[in-house]
Amino acid sequence: SPAVQGSAAASDNCAVVSLDYSDSTAAGSGNICTLMYRTWKAQDLTGNMTTCVQVFSIQDTVKPAFTLLPNNLTVTCSDALVNPPAVDATDNCDADVDVTLQVDTINMAPGNCGLFSYTVRRTWTAIDNCGKTNVHTQQVVVTDLTSPAFLGMPDTITVKSADYPVNPDCTVPVSLDVSQYLSDCQPDSLIQIANTAPHGNGGTDISGNYTTGQYQIIFTATDACGNAGTDSITLIVIDNSVPTVVCNNNVVIALGTNGEGTIQPGDIDLNSSDNCGVDTMYLSQSVFDCQDLGQNAVTLTVVDVNGNSNF
Repeated sequence: SPAVQGSAAASDNCAVVSLDYSDSTAAGSGNICTLMYRTWKAQDLTGNMTTCVQVFSIQDTVKPAFTLLPNNLTVTCSDALVNPPAVDATDNCDADVDVTLQVDTINMAPGNCGLFSYTVRRTWTAIDNCGKTNVHTQQVVVTDLTSPAFLGMPDTITVKSADYPVNPDCTVPVSLDVSQYLSDCQPDSLIQIANTAPHGNGGTDISGNYTTGQYQIIFTATDACGNAGTDSITLIVIDNSVPTVVCNNNVVIALGTNGEGTIQPGDIDLNSSDNCGVDTMYLSQSVFDCQDLGQNAVTLTVVDVNGNSNF
């Protein structure tokens, strides 16, 4: 207002009857945001008029202010990367400040690890109509520091030979691939798996024909960032298949002069067998005397090397 910026003064030999003004604006340049032209008009009693122009150079020295300043974040590769928030800005001279967003990916780890370990840099720039700018940067650090895990993998698996067709080499088939239990933010294709099993593919699959016994199988999973996780399974392979007993059902013995007679398992056995091997054979009765004249039921029991018996 003229009270602040100053007023024009006019004089006339016949007296000034009016002194007023009108304002107009134009765009400035550089630090001058706006030019304001104040035109003063003075008029005397007879209608003579004169004008003068007062020029105001309006400078904008205040940059825009953001209404929201997103903080830096650190997330894991398992977390969903949230979208950038909406950021606005206010300004003392501009009612509609232009805010732009630039998103860059920086600090990527080497190789495939860089897909899961990197930094997202979000840069908001606010520009008012006088060219004053303000910049805010948010960095979202994505890390992969977690080792792969075998979630839900059983601690112990027991397989028994009687549940499968008999293998002549005293082995039991095992079918197991643990890839279903593998858990990591990286895909399975980027994870290296090793195990200590004597069979399988050396990775997630340990399938094969196992001899009886107990196996402690250790799995190691290493992702593209070098994070390594281990887990183990105790595999117990049991032979519970009984021997196949084949008997001679018609054995005749004669008592000796002492009134006694004996038989051995081999007198009754007709090539009884077991896929793991026969350990012992014994008879329910092997000594006979005059009290046993006639037919006698004799049982041949066959025991394999793992303690399974059949008769």
